Amino acid sequence: MSGKLKTSIKKRNKTYTKYLQGMLEGLLRYGVIDPKGKSTEEIQQEIINYMDDAISGSGSDFKVYVRVGHFPSVIQNARAFAHKGEYEFSCVFYAVWFEHWLNHMICMPGLRRSLNDKEIQEILRHAKFESKATWILRVLGVKPIAERRI
Repeated sequence: MSGKLKTSIKKRNKTYTKYLQGMLEGLLRYGVIDPKGKSTEEIQQEIINYMDDAISGSGSDFKVYVRVGHFPSVIQNARAFAHKGEYEFSCVFYAVWFEHWLNHMICMPGLRRSLNDKEIQEILRHAKFESKATWILRVLGVKPIAERRI
C-alpha cells in the first residue's frame, strides 16, 4: 500500500471517528438517551441498543442529531475584525455567533421536551431575538438571559 493511500485512509478514519463521536454525544446532548442514574456500562449498552435498532431498521423514529460547527469560524472572524479595528464587521460576526448559540439553547431543551423538528424551526424562524432570550428559554426550562444583557 502506498504512503499516500495510508495517509488518506488515516484521515478518513479520523473523520469517521469524529463524526461518530459527535453523533453519540448528540444522543446524550439532545436527550435521546438519558444518562441520569445510570452506570457507564448501562449508558454504553443503551447506545449500542439504539444503534442496533437504527441499523436493523427497527428504530422507526431514528434520527441523527449532528450540529454543523460554524461556531469556531464565526467567533474567529469576529475577533479578527476586532483586532483589525473593523468593529462594525466584528459586531456582525459576534451577533451571528450569539444568535446561533441562542438557537442551540432553544433546540436542545426543545428536543428533550419532545417538540418536533417543525415546531423548533417555527420558534427559531419566527420568534424575535428578545423572545428567544427570555420567555422561550423560561418555557423550555432554561434560565433566561438577564434583561440587562440583551
